Amino acid sequence: MRIQAPSSEAAGRLITITSGAPAIVRSFPEFKPTRLAVMKRFWMTEHLFSSTAEYRYQVDDAPSFNWLQVVGAHTIYDPTEQLAGAWREAGPYSKAKIVTLVEEGLAHDDDIIQQWFNGDEVMQLLSATANYDELLLAVDAICGGHEVNADTAALVKRVLGRR
Repeated sequence: MRIQAPSSEAAGRLITITSGAPAIVRSFPEFKPTRLAVMKRFWMTEHLFSSTAEYRYQVDDAPSFNWLQVVGAHTIYDPTEQLAGAWREAGPYSKAKIVTLVEEGLAHDDDIIQQWFNGDEVMQLLSATANYDELLLAVDAICGGHEVNADTAALVKRVLGRR
């Protein structure tokens, strides 16, 4: 599987959102999915944002599976599958879309997003940002970065009034 990442953002800091959970990555992720992940179309929940664009992972030709492969993947045999796809630009950067995706993720979160802050605090952190760099700090805080990064801790203190 070859990932075709736009080179202008490949070395920067990107915000990835998987099933509503935000994180920061330094490059476009490569996937080595299991058969069950492919059956569940994992790429449909993947969003990636740079300071200028949104990217979506698009699969060129999703495989289909017979009933025995389906049963096996759910029980005893879930091998890695080859998947032909690439990250492709899907539109402009949108803070509103990031906030909406995280809000939707909070609706079914089992404490992955809310490890350090409750849902209201997560939304306050995201909503209080004025630019992409601050949004990166907010996502870093949501992922626990406020415990080790002074700039992230300062954002948390400014927005929530605590460290």
